[in-house]
Amino acid sequence: MPILLFASACTPSPPRIDRIDLWLPGVEVRIDAQGKGWFREAEPRREGRFALTAPQLTELMATLEPLRRSKDAFPESDMWKRMRTPCTGHYVTDQGGVNVHWTGPELDRWAMVDFGCEPDNNADSNARLYAVLHSLPVRAQPLP
Repeated sequence: MPILLFASACTPSPPRIDRIDLWLPGVEVRIDAQGKGWFREAEPRREGRFALTAPQLTELMATLEPLRRSKDAFPESDMWKRMRTPCTGHYVTDQGGVNVHWTGPELDRWAMVDFGCEPDNNADSNARLYAVLHSLPVRAQPLP
């Protein structure tokens, strides 16, 4: 009798994420797996702590997950190469950006989002990312 193997069409579960770091204009943010956060703002100079509720943390992780899985995410070993890679399409200056770093036992991924690179093609994903950034209890420099 033949043995049948069925491949699952499901997307694999994400690796365990212990911490997410975000760098955006004027502020650095760290959030751990329990939703405990830390931030440092440039203007005015101040540091603080905050806590996300379980639903807020779930929403943050779900919103960032497509970015972590995207072709734009990369290992730390590619950081300098990526920093020197210019936008190859339509570019709008002075739109800001965000760097995201996911870490965990088997995870060390980065993404650098330049909101001015291909803004029309990236409008939906940028809007979701803006919403997450604006939902955090920190005062970042104004984003578009």
